[in-house]
Amino acid sequence: MSEEKPMLKQRTLAVVANLLLTLALLATACAPAGAPGAAPAAPDPANVANTSMFNVDHSAEHFFALIFPKEGVAATDLKELVSDFNTSFFSTSNLRITNSFIDKDSQIIIVRSFEDKTKAMDYYNTFLANQGLLKELNERGYQRFIITTKNFTVLFRNKNPQDYGAFFGQNYL
Repeated sequence: MSEEKPMLKQRTLAVVANLLLTLALLATACAPAGAPGAAPAAPDPANVANTSMFNVDHSAEHFFALIFPKEGVAATDLKELVSDFNTSFFSTSNLRITNSFIDKDSQIIIVRSFEDKTKAMDYYNTFLANQGLLKELNERGYQRFIITTKNFTVLFRNKNPQDYGAFFGQNYL
């Protein structure tokens, strides 16, 4: 029972962090144009993400992804860190970790797999809220998201993590 309390506390913190992030996003989106913290004016069409190639399927199997630069970062060290996190917080989930190059400048670590969006978002929120083991990693600002198997195939084929990031923000956060 005593082992369950820290995990419950960590997951509660993850839920609270997600709620705070959602509130901050809503406050930014609802502020009048030009006000401090307001959402920027309409984006430049040349910089608008193409999210039409991705599909929403919250009941599908999901992965967690972490994208980081290929230079200056040891993938094996990050994999070990993520593995330690999984052992501490998701030891009964039978998660597997792999890594690969996503494009010429970036690598990706994939944690698989989660039954659906709900279980994947639980992992995502717990990962982001971790201020112990993952504090330094989370402060680096690497792109993190959850993704379905089909959307991952599209992402990997098109090498477009920024487009998927926009899709993730619109459909998961």
